[in-house]
Amino acid sequence: CSNPNMVGDGICNDETNHLGCNYDGGDCCSIVRISLTNEPLDPGYGYLNGDYEISIMPNGQTSWINSNYAIWYTSGHWHIGELADIGEQWAYIYATNDFHGLTDNENEWHYWDGSSWISLTDPSDVQITCEN
Repeated sequence: CSNPNMVGDGICNDETNHLGCNYDGGDCCSIVRISLTNEPLDPGYGYLNGDYEISIMPNGQTSWINSNYAIWYTSGHWHIGELADIGEQWAYIYATNDFHGLTDNENEWHYWDGSSWISLTDPSDVQITCEN
């Protein structure tokens, strides 16, 4: 990938939207699917499972929406939460974007258990896939 710094930055970039750059780290996916299992289901986040359709926020960042819920990128973090909170730094689940975008299996996800942020014991409990 000739521009790795552009991959997974929350903006769909044409020049990195190909296999060699992992389709811009998922930033260009028309539909992404969230599959939560085990630990993040304990506080009742199963309703976040499903397909989310691409939407562009006013700041140009890519986001995805499913009814009243959304996935968005802001301040170096991926967020999954209420549509009403899109663009904010508050969500039910978040990951620091230290790797290669939303769909990267290396993302380290954390969830709110009602009183504190919990790091997942098994990172595979949050799976986000591009379903174009």
